[in-house]
Amino acid sequence: MRKVEQNNQFWALLTLISFAVFFFSVLPQQLWAQSDTPPVLPIPADDELIVVAGGQDAMIYAADGTVVATAAAGDQLVASARSADDSWLLVRTADDREGWAQRGALLVFDRMTLPMIDLDVTAMTQAAASATATAEEMAASATEVTTDTTENIPAVALTEPTVAVTAEPTTTATMAEQTVSALVRTGSERLNVRGGPGVTYPVVGKAANGETLSVIGRNADQSWLQVTLDQADGGFGWVATQFVAVTEPLGGLPVADAVNSDMAATMVQSTGAHSATVADSSGAAATRSQPTGLQGKLVLLDHNGGTIYLYHLATGALQRLTAGNDPALSPDGTQVVFTRGGGENGIYLINVDGSNEHQIFGERELLRSPKWSPDGRWIVFSRGDEFNRCYLDKDTGECLRSNPFFTEGFEKGKDHVRKLARVDVNGDNYRDLAVVPDAFAPDWSSAGVVYQSAAGLQITQDTPEDQNRLLYFDIHRQYHQDPDWQPSGGRVVFQQRQGSHYEIFGINPYGSGLTALTRPATTLVDQLPSNVSPAWSPDGQSIVFLSNRTADHEAGPWQLWVMNADGSNQRPLPVNLSLHYDYALEQMVDWGP
Repeated sequence: MRKVEQNNQFWALLTLISFAVFFFSVLPQQLWAQSDTPPVLPIPADDELIVVAGGQDAMIYAADGTVVATAAAGDQLVASARSADDSWLLVRTADDREGWAQRGALLVFDRMTLPMIDLDVTAMTQAAASATATAEEMAASATEVTTDTTENIPAVALTEPTVAVTAEPTTTATMAEQTVSALVRTGSERLNVRGGPGVTYPVVGKAANGETLSVIGRNADQSWLQVTLDQADGGFGWVATQFVAVTEPLGGLPVADAVNSDMAATMVQSTGAHSATVADSSGAAATRSQPTGLQGKLVLLDHNGGTIYLYHLATGALQRLTAGNDPALSPDGTQVVFTRGGGENGIYLINVDGSNEHQIFGERELLRSPKWSPDGRWIVFSRGDEFNRCYLDKDTGECLRSNPFFTEGFEKGKDHVRKLARVDVNGDNYRDLAVVPDAFAPDWSSAGVVYQSAAGLQITQDTPEDQNRLLYFDIHRQYHQDPDWQPSGGRVVFQQRQGSHYEIFGINPYGSGLTALTRPATTLVDQLPSNVSPAWSPDGQSIVFLSNRTADHEAGPWQLWVMNADGSNQRPLPVNLSLHYDYALEQMVDWGP
């Protein structure tokens, strides 16, 4: 009996399957198409790259010139090879159709060397032109038919709104002719689009990672790009060049300095409100300085490469010392070490009363971020006068350590490599320290020298042997910068990028106890403020830092702040001085006795 039941179940199941096959076989093809999952672009191999179809459709051809596929504007493709003259790329689509596409029809955001395939470029170009002409004739016929059937439909009159543009008319016309594309590359974060070429301008929009922007201009040093932005006044905004990849050299773009009129007014108001009259190095106090209840002295920089000041915390006296960069107070509080570049390249010392300024070392180039040893006998610093060979983009100045995808417009160049060295206070007894590449911003305590590098925060010793030890590195949140060691080798504080802004963290000297000392009060603002350039007090109980937070928790003018060692009791210092931070790893403030 059980065997009969099993046979009946088998035949019932077989009948059901047969019915399902018949039912789906007679469904209209359109219904099948609706259930299809969109094809997913395969992950490129190490020697392949992602390219994007440009503003017009990109035709993909077989080697005989027949059309294999058409990539719509914005479609992503995988490029695996190139022709000898770089005018054609071998690409494949998300549904695995492969063929040749003309380089001019694609946006290529990465520069790398693709394998070369022997392709008859002349024959391919002629065949492609013939296929394109045929396609255009067919499209024209289809258009004529459509026009005939719709010619009696009344037209809708559209009035284009008038937009006030603050840029010069002649400049705007030039921009339109020179438009190139830029791909936003910010990982999981959005890119700020600002009203002008600098981080002090207000945020007027956001761009998502992977979004393509139209570039219409640049500033003089190509560090900021002007892009079209429909929702902004004037129809444009500015983005930092380092966060985008461009498809064409920037040298052909016009140099622009246009900002929206309301943005310019905001800049004047925000920067002018914090100016103050400061005395010279005679030591007279500024008119609006106030005591703080704290002890010791601060040496501070008003902007990168600008003026160095001394601020007495107990009295509020503020005095101008000299001009330079990266100042640091000696352990006994009597001298300041700093650097200068250009024709005055070197490491300098000056007394805190403004006397006896003199150069102690200038035998190496690109000297930055000097710091004292705990006993005050030595000075460690970063130097950038060694190089790696690279390919130099003559238009952007970018140095690529790998062979670029397209060699036209490139020449062999060299890229700076930063290392650490030390000298005594007389500039003698020079010695290089054992460091990993791109060493910068050292700080010296009794436990060693901590510094930032391309491989995170590292600790080394004043010995010629390799004594490096990794302190902290997070692959997901990089930019671990400007470490400062608590006196007697305690905790290390540093700044780290958190998406659109920077925050200050503390960590134990063996990598444990990572703690956020500053954090946003709210995220419901247009631009989150940053907290940067931390430095310990001589007693290790307080931390001074720069912040551009306002009372409304927005980003605004830069000010000096102070907090307890655990991050509590954060408050601004009454130093009435206009400050500006360029995110160039400038050492803005140091605290001494």
